[in-house]
Amino acid sequence: MLTRLIIAAILLAYASAAQAADKVALLIGNAAYSNVSTLANPLNDVRLIEASLQSHGFDVTRIEDQTLTQMNRALRAFRAKADAADVAMVYYAGHGIEIGGVNYLIPTDAELTDERDASVEALSTTAILRQISGAARLKLMVLDACRDNPFAKRMIRAKRGRNIGRGLARTTVTAPDTLIAYAAAAGEVTPDGPAGGNSPFSAAFAKAMRGPQRDVRRLFGAVRDIMRAEVIGAEPF
Repeated sequence: MLTRLIIAAILLAYASAAQAADKVALLIGNAAYSNVSTLANPLNDVRLIEASLQSHGFDVTRIEDQTLTQMNRALRAFRAKADAADVAMVYYAGHGIEIGGVNYLIPTDAELTDERDASVEALSTTAILRQISGAARLKLMVLDACRDNPFAKRMIRAKRGRNIGRGLARTTVTAPDTLIAYAAAAGEVTPDGPAGGNSPFSAAFAKAMRGPQRDVRRLFGAVRDIMRAEVIGAEPF
């Protein structure tokens, strides 16, 4: 099913980031999962986005194939950067899951045989946002994590996943100057890109950011147009 951009959540973020004097980003790409098949795109995605953000003045930290312990350690280290920054961004590519209205990002060592495992084996988006809450002007999370999820399927088959949603849930952020952007509409999944390539969302995001800064509406209009043109079987947004 076609990825649908949640453009409104990103527009203000991009505008604010473009003006900030101090912008930091943590990019997390999880692909080599221990208990399900390896994903084809996330490592390529975060490497692509790294170059795109650096071209717009971000100080980027990129980490790959992280266990739960490693993700927590990286977030604690990044927190110090976020506390000193105007803009702090987390960009995640990998598996994500929604359980009971809570979105979780899945580390590479997760087993997740029961929906109750998520709170101890994965990281909630709320917990991650808390770590970047010290940024002075804007806290932004971008989630390319709405793939068809084998963890969810096996929990549902085992009847241990009655509260699992399809894709990620659209959550309401109450913290000031905080935004979450999703690669898919609420409850939908995104198609993977080709092996050795990028996901449609990350590819469009990076392509639209090339060159000089431009009006944000035109920028994300370009993202929309790129995805319409390049995703096979595209539907109208």
